[in-house]
Amino acid sequence: MSIGGLALGFTAAIIIGLFIRYQNTWNTINEHYDQIVMAKRHYARTVYTGKEDNSSPHCPVITAAMLEKFPEFRSITLVHEVQDNYFSKSAGSNLFQTDLGFYADSIYPDVFTLHFVSTPEPGLLSSPNTILLSESLARKIFGSVDVTGHSVVMNKKTNLRISGVYEDLPANTTFRPEYIISFSTLLNRLGIARNDIWTIGCLVFARLHSGTDIDTLNPKVRDVLSSHDALKHEEITLLPLSQLQRYYMSDYYVIVWIFTLVGIFILCMSVFNYINLSIVRAASRTKEVAVKKMSGGQRKSLIGQFLSESFLLAFMAMMLAVVFATVILPFLIT
Repeated sequence: MSIGGLALGFTAAIIIGLFIRYQNTWNTINEHYDQIVMAKRHYARTVYTGKEDNSSPHCPVITAAMLEKFPEFRSITLVHEVQDNYFSKSAGSNLFQTDLGFYADSIYPDVFTLHFVSTPEPGLLSSPNTILLSESLARKIFGSVDVTGHSVVMNKKTNLRISGVYEDLPANTTFRPEYIISFSTLLNRLGIARNDIWTIGCLVFARLHSGTDIDTLNPKVRDVLSSHDALKHEEITLLPLSQLQRYYMSDYYVIVWIFTLVGIFILCMSVFNYINLSIVRAASRTKEVAVKKMSGGQRKSLIGQFLSESFLLAFMAMMLAVVFATVILPFLIT
């Protein structure tokens, strides 16, 4: 009975520990995780500023070009989010709906890490009407990932050449685009260029040179948009990628701390329960101890016997917990 309770306690602690680890590794799929920042737009000194949060992750398109004059940035990429597009092999074949996609410039692969399932074409996202597909979307449309060089049709009218297929991003990634279209495609379709001021809102991400201090850089870039009269009341703040999920999920720290405390509490209760049951069981073995002492058994050997039995039972409980956690985890993963 004691080993079963201890095993269940270990199981809960393992699952909670994995959840906490999952929460603390958001976006770490990126090779340059510690060097990536997002430019956050802040509406300052305006009549609209109130007590509510007056910042936005979306910036004017021109923000990327304005930030490029600072030597601290190694590369800056511009991203425009799109939703609910439909893709097919050809104009008349089955349509597949997508949830999230990106228009991104050719700098994107230098900032964010993409793992390709096959060799991509050179010059990723540098040419108009080119697209990168996620592995899952490629399988939906073509039933295969070996589709580099093929074409796909978006919304029954736009033909896009597939430049590569990348592995699906893990679930603990803030942005998981199912496809990435070259930003220059927007110039052909909607007349939107990378140096426009208004037109659309975009996400601006940058990769800093190694060793760059964000706290020192933030005051320098804060008023970068002030040279444009239409944007003179807006400020830019750089947000490290490590804080991105916390920005989108305001109760992030509360959730992590609550689960941490719950995990510690369950583990402690399981251990205390196991100790109490072990003491009770040991008290019932007084006759065994007496017989062994009568037979010449030493105190140290008796202590060693009880300790080794406890360690063995704890080890067996841990092994059972690993098995239980392995069985339960698939049901908890969405």
